[in-house]
Amino acid sequence: MKKMMTSVFALLTLTATIANATTVGPEKSPIFDSSVYTSTMTKQLHVAVEKQEGSKVQIKLVNEKGDILAEEIVGKKKINYRARFELNQLQDGTYKLLITDGTTTQSRTLSLSTSTPVVAPTRVVTVQ
Repeated sequence: MKKMMTSVFALLTLTATIANATTVGPEKSPIFDSSVYTSTMTKQLHVAVEKQEGSKVQIKLVNEKGDILAEEIVGKKKINYRARFELNQLQDGTYKLLITDGTTTQSRTLSLSTSTPVVAPTRVVTVQ
């Protein structure tokens, strides 16, 4: 039973990972793998790339028009790479993070929206 639950968990994790990234390119083993997460406290986008030595990987943040807002290139000698992109200066809207080695491209969509702060009503309790 424990082995079956482990298999189900592994399948769900794999499904969630595939759903988060769209890969475009030929069906062969990828040269790189990436993970992306945000930090709400610091308004940053964190990107981690693990790749094979001898290959270059390009990371781009683009807006809806396709304009490049930020770009990082991971050199051939690096295997693990971490990058941070500041999001607090960007306007509300939809952005794409593109990670490519020239053959395979992983794409992630970011939606930025600012919510208006809600003021909670104040309640005063007095005891006499």
